[in-house]
Amino acid sequence: MIRRRYDPESSSLAMGIGDFLRIGSLPASLASEEPWLDLQFRSRMHLQYQSSYCEQNDVEGEVPVELETGCSGYTFRISGRLDILDDTSEPPVVIEVKTRATELHPEADPVRDFPEHVLQLAFFCRALASEETDGMGERARPGGRLVYLILDREKPREQVFEIDAWGEGVERLWQSRLDLVALILDRELGWRDLQLAALEEFEFPYPELRSGQLEMTELVGRAVQQRGGIFLEAPTGIGKTAAALAGTLPHVVKDDLTAFFLTAKGTQVRNVCAAVDNTVESGLPLRAVVITAREKICPLPAEMCCDTEECPYAREYGSRIAATELIDRLLTTGRIYPETLLGHALEAGVCPFELSLDLSIWCDLVICDYNSVFDPHVYLRRFFAEGMGDSAACVLLIDEAGNLPARARGYYSPEMRERDLSDLSGLDEKLRRKVRRRAAPWFDLFEDVRRRLEKAGVEEIELPAGEISLPVQADSWRRLVQGYEGPGAPPTKLLELFTVVMDFSRIEQLGDDPRFHLLGRREENGETVVQWFCTDASEMLRERHAACASSVLFSATLTPFEHYQDLLGYDPVETSSARLPYPFPGENLGVWIDPRIDTRYRFRKSSLPLLRDRIRLLYRTAPGTYLVFCPSYAYMEMIASALESSPEVPVLAQERGMSNRQREDFLSTVGSSEHLVLTVSGGIFAEGIDITAPRLRGALIVGPCLPGISLRNRLLSERFEELGKNGFLHVSVIPGMNRVIQAAGRMIRSSDDRGT
Repeated sequence: MIRRRYDPESSSLAMGIGDFLRIGSLPASLASEEPWLDLQFRSRMHLQYQSSYCEQNDVEGEVPVELETGCSGYTFRISGRLDILDDTSEPPVVIEVKTRATELHPEADPVRDFPEHVLQLAFFCRALASEETDGMGERARPGGRLVYLILDREKPREQVFEIDAWGEGVERLWQSRLDLVALILDRELGWRDLQLAALEEFEFPYPELRSGQLEMTELVGRAVQQRGGIFLEAPTGIGKTAAALAGTLPHVVKDDLTAFFLTAKGTQVRNVCAAVDNTVESGLPLRAVVITAREKICPLPAEMCCDTEECPYAREYGSRIAATELIDRLLTTGRIYPETLLGHALEAGVCPFELSLDLSIWCDLVICDYNSVFDPHVYLRRFFAEGMGDSAACVLLIDEAGNLPARARGYYSPEMRERDLSDLSGLDEKLRRKVRRRAAPWFDLFEDVRRRLEKAGVEEIELPAGEISLPVQADSWRRLVQGYEGPGAPPTKLLELFTVVMDFSRIEQLGDDPRFHLLGRREENGETVVQWFCTDASEMLRERHAACASSVLFSATLTPFEHYQDLLGYDPVETSSARLPYPFPGENLGVWIDPRIDTRYRFRKSSLPLLRDRIRLLYRTAPGTYLVFCPSYAYMEMIASALESSPEVPVLAQERGMSNRQREDFLSTVGSSEHLVLTVSGGIFAEGIDITAPRLRGALIVGPCLPGISLRNRLLSERFEELGKNGFLHVSVIPGMNRVIQAAGRMIRSSDDRGT
């Protein structure tokens, strides 16, 4: 953020020219105006041209320069490296090189059409002219030259524009950039002054503290202040969300940090927003934005893929936002939640997802899914990419942290699906033929996997990686993508396939890495899938949190701490931990265990009548709402079927693959009338969500919720054994019993609640 680079004592702002030009700048359009070129190819050709020019003309490249200039009472200290300084002439010439796929129109005017390129060149010229040379005063004003390197896959061509860096048009452009940065700096410093003044009076944003809530707030605050990591196990009902925010946000404001509240499920966002509302209404001004997945907030029909070339919300993106002053207006409101964001984006005619990203850099709090920080394909590069972001000023608040290890393993477990290679809709016929040629060896592999599955009589097997030659062909796919000749970027379908291929290639390059196992499986629809299954993502997670200011990981179930610290890549010696006591009177919760009902897999059918009778008797004895948590969908559906003969027991069962809307409707139904609610332990309704229901009487937890026996769990267990640990304990017992605790936690959410 701009404030972090500002020194109030000298009223100066110091930053690189790239960051300086990005302040307040938005792309004119989200769609590219020319054919796509991948960044690696661009960089390589840029470097080749630069090196060749410098060598042939005996001149310097990558020349560091600095400029100090002022505007509106501020001093801007800007630095950068110019591409080429040709001092063989007098005055010297500053050359800035840009790469393109197509030539510019003969009547193109860079000052009008590419102002950001001209501004960069103007900076280099001004910085060079301001340098003293041997006490002889300022240098003569150098000339400016923009070289567009046209990369047409044959022989690169040059398109050259001589630019007068002090000409009237450039001077206007440069001054308007200084004015804009000064205006934004005014806005941000004013916001900070407002926050710091409010912080002096800020107190915990709730009239009553729950037992343990103040302790959690202080522990979180200390960890953030000391730039450390902490694992907190806090029972359900203690108010973890409010405590985590209350402990973090004062330090975010004071130390000019950005907090990320990371959720495992979209259903948790509402609780976070409610806590933010209470904080703001208690007197601490905040800017908070919710980043919703692109496909969930897109206003276009679900069947349309995201194509910036066709999307009406991608065109004129920057100008529409500027014309409506949308960024400023939303930052003034402070709390930018999905409904508000979508409404304003549609009114302005711009993409709501991209708008949320552009707003995030100005916010104190970003509420998002784990993916936005940890997924190597979709993480927020503007914060966490090396050389682009400022991750050292980011605080991670990781809710329901026990869910992150499994999610992270998925991030690093690429899979190639038969359907993805056979369904090539959206590609033109020429491109389809090229993809089919590269896909042919994969279909041979799928056929081999099918034979192996049939022979083994299972749905998933581990493939002998040493015997199977994976048809990755990374270079061939790279050439296909780099050689794409259509308008804009290559089709999404092609880029997705290329991403999977590159993921496979990276894992292959690791050699015999014990963390990765090659699997083949058959889906219910008959589709064949080949996947590298990652059993340990701790090292990848460690890199992310080590780059951040601090991490706060909390849940009702983080026992034992060492288990989760290892899985998440934290050093137990360098990470603190604390376990908070149960906040409510123990007598409010009656815990009963019936050992006569055998829930082991092979006894489920025989014990089902007794289980049905127990549930029916409990409901008849004390009617109301009961939550029944089952270890699997199959067991849940078996119980629901058994209860069909009892019409006096109103059954409401969770369904497989529920959409967000279906989840909301499900919770609404639970909250409107009494039901026996059947759901799956460890699922979307079993943790991290407040379930409100009329006369909530009890929770029935069927079995210890141990993960099922599977090839993947066996491989995970073997990984723990390789590390000298008890595989069954870490893969089955700990997760299973923590699911029980999470499910039981749905019952008592306040000191007035009583249940069984």
